[in-house]
Amino acid sequence: GIVFELPVVILILSAMGLVTPEFLASKRRHAIAGITVVASVLTPGDVITVTLMMMVPLTLLYELSIVLSRLVARRRLAHAAAGA
Repeated sequence: GIVFELPVVILILSAMGLVTPEFLASKRRHAIAGITVVASVLTPGDVITVTLMMMVPLTLLYELSIVLSRLVARRRLAHAAAGA
């Protein structure tokens, strides 16, 4: 559900200038730890495979968010250079 909207949320924050790709990349370790906690809470039982099945897509979505944030940052820099 809502956790899979991560790229959209980060894209909006990046477009507003609240987060940068460098910040997201530097906090990757913390993000993966948070993803592990979220996946553990959202998946039932103590089966690690189900938790991993939730962690992998969330981690890939976080990485996609970094890529999208880089694209937004490049566009913002190009727009600023063209306007200056």
